[in-house]
Amino acid sequence: VSGTSYLLEVNSNRLTTADGRPLTAYDGSYISFDSNVIDGAAEASGIDIKDSYARVTGNTIGPIGGWNGIWVRGMGDVVIDNNTLQDINKEPLIVGE
Repeated sequence: VSGTSYLLEVNSNRLTTADGRPLTAYDGSYISFDSNVIDGAAEASGIDIKDSYARVTGNTIGPIGGWNGIWVRGMGDVVIDNNTLQDINKEPLIVGE
């Protein structure tokens, strides 16, 4: 429904990609990402959040072969807590461009 936001909960999964991002939240997304294991991303960041509302908690992130563990940019409200970031090619956490 246009103009309506819904909470997407992603909990207790294993997300592995070869090249792309395991999680992308863009343009007003409203997401709870809790207790997941993500890795791969040979050409990207593990989690990419732009202009969105997100809670990222209790996850294991890495190894990430491309860029950052978590990349947050634009406007929004993002809470990141209790995560383990390991074997990240660039910065584990970056905010901004």
